[in-house]
Amino acid sequence: MKTLEIKLNGMLGAWSTAPKSEWRLTTDPKTSHILGLLACCMGLGRDDDWGDLKTLTIAVHDTTDTQGETMDCSTPVRVVRMRDYHTVKDAVTNDGSPGRSVITQREYAIAPSYRVDITGNDAIIAKVAEAVRKPVWQPYLGRRCCVPSAPLVRT
Repeated sequence: MKTLEIKLNGMLGAWSTAPKSEWRLTTDPKTSHILGLLACCMGLGRDDDWGDLKTLTIAVHDTTDTQGETMDCSTPVRVVRMRDYHTVKDAVTNDGSPGRSVITQREYAIAPSYRVDITGNDAIIAKVAEAVRKPVWQPYLGRRCCVPSAPLVRT
């Protein structure tokens, strides 16, 4: 078993647990968010086989303070958030019918910083590490407008 440490740092981050709702609150990244980021780096689509990725153990540690500086993980943290409004034309309603415009509110974390420890068998970790160093698709921090401000792995 090996562990790969990646760093998620950026100007904005937005991990939502309700991606299609009108009010999109952001949370800390969950295991499914990290798996999606790794799949993106590996060039795996939503319908592809993610079998190897599902065997990984993932631990996320928030290392952000309110000034955007890295600090000890045991210190309580208050993440600063920003809200943005979008008008979605012809939004699909809960019953599946199209037609109305809605205002959605999207929340972003300002200057998020996370350390992610990914543990798995040596071959899978080697494959993931290579994909993170040379991603097939641009990784992002929850939404495509939230790109990392530094490489995910420091070599």
